[in-house]
Amino acid sequence: MLGRLFSAYEGALLRRPLATKCAMSMAVLGTADACAQRLQHHNNPPAAPKPSDGGGSSAAAPGFELDLRRQSAVAVYSLGFQGPFGHFWYNLLEHRVAPALPKRYVVAAKVACDQLVNALASNVLYFSFIPWFEGKPVDEIRQKLRMDLGPTCFPCGKTAAERLGRFALQHAPLAQGGLQLRPASAN
Repeated sequence: MLGRLFSAYEGALLRRPLATKCAMSMAVLGTADACAQRLQHHNNPPAAPKPSDGGGSSAAAPGFELDLRRQSAVAVYSLGFQGPFGHFWYNLLEHRVAPALPKRYVVAAKVACDQLVNALASNVLYFSFIPWFEGKPVDEIRQKLRMDLGPTCFPCGKTAAERLGRFALQHAPLAQGGLQLRPASAN
């Protein structure tokens, strides 16, 4: 069944690569955001309401509810930026940057370009657009950028995202407009 799913995905990439990547971006980022919201709720549950005067019993803390406004913001961001940008960006890296370099520098150059351009652009837009879409004030958005942008774009040492990005760019080259995995031994 999983094989059929991947075959259908690859077929969709061949027929409509941009639309497929936008839909996949929305599915992946939407799922990640829903999981993040659930973890946020689990790690920081809302306080239970105060007991009513005279009753002595307290009401239970409210349960988890998915923030649909935030999910809508993630969907618009995915469809409007992340999917299209990723489509054109990774094609540029694969077809313009990689051929211009000696083979031994290709992966390092693609990772460096991805960290310097894609990570910065994606994070600035994400940390600005999502709170704006949620109706947050501009001062709060500026504060979020000041607090969160540096550590996400310029981490010290090797982060899990950097290692995963290097692996993906090394072992999942673009082929026919989509990602196709190849064995780690193939170079």
